[in-house]
Amino acid sequence: MRYQSSSAISYFFRNFWKYIYIVLPVAAFMAVFANYSSETTFLQNWIRGNLTEETYLQAMMQGMSLINQAETILFGAISFVLLSVAFSFLVVKVSRHMRVGGFSLFPLKSAMKVMPSMLLFCACFAVALQLLQFVTFGIVFALGRFLPMNVVIPIGLVGLFGDIILVVYGWMLMLLAFPLSYSESYPFNVALSYSIREMQKHRGVCIGHAVAYAFVHALVVTLDWVLPVTSAVVHCLFYTFVIYYVPCLAFTIHHKTLGTERKDISRVLIG
Repeated sequence: MRYQSSSAISYFFRNFWKYIYIVLPVAAFMAVFANYSSETTFLQNWIRGNLTEETYLQAMMQGMSLINQAETILFGAISFVLLSVAFSFLVVKVSRHMRVGGFSLFPLKSAMKVMPSMLLFCACFAVALQLLQFVTFGIVFALGRFLPMNVVIPIGLVGLFGDIILVVYGWMLMLLAFPLSYSESYPFNVALSYSIREMQKHRGVCIGHAVAYAFVHALVVTLDWVLPVTSAVVHCLFYTFVIYYVPCLAFTIHHKTLGTERKDISRVLIG
C-alpha cells in the first residue's frame, strides 16, 4: 500500500474530469475571442517584411499589447469576468475536496463571496502587465531613433517576454492569498502579506513557473503560426491547463505550508 501523490500535477490529472464542466466552457470562449493570434500576426508581418520603420511600433503595440488581444473590448471584458468566475468556483471546490474529501457540484453562494476579491486580483495583474508593456513600447520607441527596426524589434520581444515573467512571478508570490482568505478566514490584505512572505521561501518554484509560463505562451503563439487550423484547439488546451492548474498548485502549497492533512489523498494498492 502507498499514498497517492500529493503534487499539484498529480491532483490535476487525478481529478480533471470532476472540474472540466467549469473550466472547459471558459477556456473555449477565451480560445475563440481572447487568444494570442494578434501576436502571431505581428510576427508574421515582421518576418515577411511587411513592416516599415514608420509602422513597426504601431504594429507591435496593436499585436503584442494585452488590451488588443481580444476580438473586441466587449469580448475581452466578458473573458475577464468568466475567468474570475471560474477561478472562484475552483477555489471553493478544490478547497472543500482537499479539506474534507468531498465535492460540491455547483457552490454558487460560496463562489460569489470569493469573486469580488478574485476580480480585483485578476484586474491588478492585467493592469500591471499592460503597464509593463507600455514601458517596453516606450523603450522600443526610444531605441528606434538610433537603431534599425530589425534590431529594435527583437529587443522589444525580449522585453515583452520578460514582462510576462515578472507579472507571473508576482502572481506566484501571492498564490496563497486565496487559500488563506477562504479556507483559513484571513482578511485578504493579511493573506496577501502572509503569502508574499511565505512564497519568498519558495523562490525557485515561483521563478520556475513564471519562466515555464512565458515559454509555453511563446510555444502557443508559434503553434498558432505553424498550425493555424488548430489555433482554437491549442488556445483552448492552454487556457484549460492554466485555469485549472493554478488553484491545484495554490492549495497544494497551502497544505504543505501549514502541514495540514489532506482528505483527498487515499491509499492505493501497488501491483
